[in-house]
Amino acid sequence: MLKRLIFLWLLSFGMAPAAFEIATVAPGAIARGGIVSVAPGGSNPAAIVNHNGGFCGLNYANLYSIKNLQCWDADLLFTVRSKNGFAVRLNVLGNTVYQEKSFGFSYGRLFSELMAVGATVSYYDLAIVGYRRTGAVGFNCGAKFFPDTTLSFALLFENVNAPKICGGQEKLPQTFVFGWQWQPLGRGELTGEIFKDTRRPFIFRSGLRIEIAPGCDLLAGVQFNPDRFSGGIALTWRKIRLTCAVQHHPTLPFTFYYGCGLNF
Repeated sequence: MLKRLIFLWLLSFGMAPAAFEIATVAPGAIARGGIVSVAPGGSNPAAIVNHNGGFCGLNYANLYSIKNLQCWDADLLFTVRSKNGFAVRLNVLGNTVYQEKSFGFSYGRLFSELMAVGATVSYYDLAIVGYRRTGAVGFNCGAKFFPDTTLSFALLFENVNAPKICGGQEKLPQTFVFGWQWQPLGRGELTGEIFKDTRRPFIFRSGLRIEIAPGCDLLAGVQFNPDRFSGGIALTWRKIRLTCAVQHHPTLPFTFYYGCGLNF
């Protein structure tokens, strides 16, 4: 039964045997529509410089509440004088029958008050019971632009080298992302993203953050094509951050996401 559920889940993305579609399960990103290009801890290495100091975090989700279909990721990032940023991420999806792992190292640099750039090297590892283990290396690059203190734009190219896995038979996802981030008030933020996978139509995402009290943010988001709604809450106490989110799916059950982190 478990193998059937996993197989059906992979087919829902339109590909098999390797998906590597889950970029992150960070509740802060999921709650704001799944946007990955504008914030530190997402997929854009240039966004690392937006974080001051160090941060380590752990996130977890049981996708669509399907037993044994679990995903978690761990992040560690650090910026030096807000000009050079480094990040390490480990993402694991699946169980002993089917498991995807990805390990990435990112570097970002702020070249001026107007622009930051970055690059990521990722290793993808796929293990399926009864099949030979396989892997591939992918390269991502990104940039952020800051025309003023309240507005920024982001560009992200994922797997620009067109990596293949399973003996070179399966292409890994290649994506192009354009995002924006607007913070007209200190207690609120609007974000948006246009996401294009080379195999699928455009996906539009939008997110909102509102600080309702010191250390307490409400998060909400929407994604179109496919249509999904999400929301969550982020609590910060001293250097500790706790976040949870829930995401709607058109046909499958809701997914709940949990995360904790420490600033240092």
